[in-house]
Amino acid sequence: MSKIMFVVLFIFGYSSFAISQPTNHYYTTSDSVRIAYRIEGSGTPVLLIHGFIVDGTSWDRTELKGMLINEGYKVITPDLRGNGKSDKPHSATSYQNNIEVIDLI
Repeated sequence: MSKIMFVVLFIFGYSSFAISQPTNHYYTTSDSVRIAYRIEGSGTPVLLIHGFIVDGTSWDRTELKGMLINEGYKVITPDLRGNGKSDKPHSATSYQNNIEVIDLI
């Protein structure tokens, strides 16, 4: 019984220690849209862009992000406009003329 109790305490202790959520940051674009992003690690910045209908947290499920951080890179994962914690403008003009690229720059 004492061995089982030790294992359970170790697992709970490890889990609470291992879980750390990055802080969301925001910036406002030239057309007043708030864009959410997270920064993890330090060093040379690497920008990871998510795909269609997901957000920057999709990178949390990949080996690439962890490897970059472990190798000393600063990983930046934005939520493109209309996704995740970023603003979601309803006007079609809010998504024209490569605005998402301009947001990232």
